[in-house]
Amino acid sequence: MPENMSQDDSTTIRDRGVAWVVAQGLIFVFFLIAVFADDAVSGIPGLVFVWIIGVGVAVAGSALTVWAVVLHGSRLSPLPFPVDGAPVIDSGPY
Repeated sequence: MPENMSQDDSTTIRDRGVAWVVAQGLIFVFFLIAVFADDAVSGIPGLVFVWIIGVGVAVAGSALTVWAVVLHGSRLSPLPFPVDGAPVIDSGPY
């Protein structure tokens, strides 16, 4: 925790971090619902093109995630702040 932050500020930041992780989880759930509900919208023109682009973006994002997980190892945190004692990594996908 930076020296200019109080314990209350740190708690607020951690709470906000957890809220962001929960929000991202909900977005992922909505994404999965959309993936499995694709039969209802199969008649939309251009859907194949959009699907191909979406798969490409998903594959690229997955590759970036795997790279980051390998680079961080056990220091990886789902929250938007580092694990205590973890060094700053400024190479790789960063």
